[in-house]
Amino acid sequence: MDTPLRLAIDFDGVIHNPLDREPGYKLGKPVDGAFEALWDYHNQGAIIVIHSVWADTEQKVKAISEWC
Repeated sequence: MDTPLRLAIDFDGVIHNPLDREPGYKLGKPVDGAFEALWDYHNQGAIIVIHSVWADTEQKVKAISEWC
């Protein structure tokens, strides 16, 4: 049996650009190509774990989850 590919992806600067925010938002816009790349891996059966040192409270985990 094949083991699925497991990817741990950093949120800050890899999936979202913290320096490119819409007015009124704390989280940045998606990094170009990140969504498409993650979707491709997902469609191939990869297990994707989003990691962020920033997510040190339940509120921040929820914010990242909702952003995704």
